[in-house]
Amino acid sequence: MRAGRTWPIRGCGWGESSRCAASGVGLAPAWDRRSWRVVQAEAPAGTGRGCCQPGSGQQPQPAERYELAWWKKARVNIDYHISLDEHLYSVPYQLVGKQVEVRATTTCVEVFLGGRRVASHPRASGPWPTTLPEHMPSLHRAHAQWTPSRILEWAATVGPSTAALAEELMRRRKYPEQGLRACLSIIRLKEKYGPERLERACAQALRHRACTYGSVSAILRNKLEAVEPVAEERAALPVYENIRGPDYYH
Repeated sequence: MRAGRTWPIRGCGWGESSRCAASGVGLAPAWDRRSWRVVQAEAPAGTGRGCCQPGSGQQPQPAERYELAWWKKARVNIDYHISLDEHLYSVPYQLVGKQVEVRATTTCVEVFLGGRRVASHPRASGPWPTTLPEHMPSLHRAHAQWTPSRILEWAATVGPSTAALAEELMRRRKYPEQGLRACLSIIRLKEKYGPERLERACAQALRHRACTYGSVSAILRNKLEAVEPVAEERAALPVYENIRGPDYYH
């Protein structure tokens, strides 16, 4: 390697670096083979730091960092959600059955139809879907107002057994919201059978550890909520002469 040899400047091609070397502007460091040290070439006064620095004709850097995005096509499901990486995102319910384009980054999910953005969500994960109230039909929007705390408050107005059953339904799920559908179904049973029968049916379900909506519905349908539990009588254990009792050790 010869002393004083110049190397291409980062961002310049071989032709551009040769022009820079000819003008004496922005020369890259050169190795001095005799002393193995870097000799920094100096630019002439008044010419700036180099041809690849700001002010040399390059465009300014963008204010925001470029973010990589992925595109895919998706079909809007009957529940007005699209699926992306095993997570559901809502779109306006009028688009059920439509094919849309999904643009996803590490922070955002956007849904387009015919080149027009129809939905935007923060990127999320987990089994519980990301749903905006304005994407729902009016009937679904009313159900969405039921939260776990509101469900428990309503169940307590029916009776302690109903409240305990609703709490158990949500406790058994990984996320309490996943038990809301079963609790809402039990709410509808109150309208059909009345609060007194529903409270007794929930008590029966808790007693038999059958804490499901199907069990409560079957108890009410077959009028089993009034059946009193039968106490089991345990017979006395037989006495055997070859078995030592507790007095043996005293």
